[in-house]
Amino acid sequence: MHHIQTCLPMLKQRIAAMIAHCQMQLKTYGEPMIDKSHTLLRIVTNFTNSYTSAIDGTSNRIETNEL
Repeated sequence: MHHIQTCLPMLKQRIAAMIAHCQMQLKTYGEPMIDKSHTLLRIVTNFTNSYTSAIDGTSNRIETNEL
């Protein structure tokens, strides 16, 4: 029982430090998505627009060395 009482404060501090580290890392990923379906639709729309402009030849980022 004495061992638990001595180890518990250190364990609590380690867990708090790990949680703080994970929360800081999570903040670097950006804001949370509120509307996932809207975000997915926007990503697919951007991809299709870029793909279409590459096929049409109107894209600014056409790689000609691999064509």
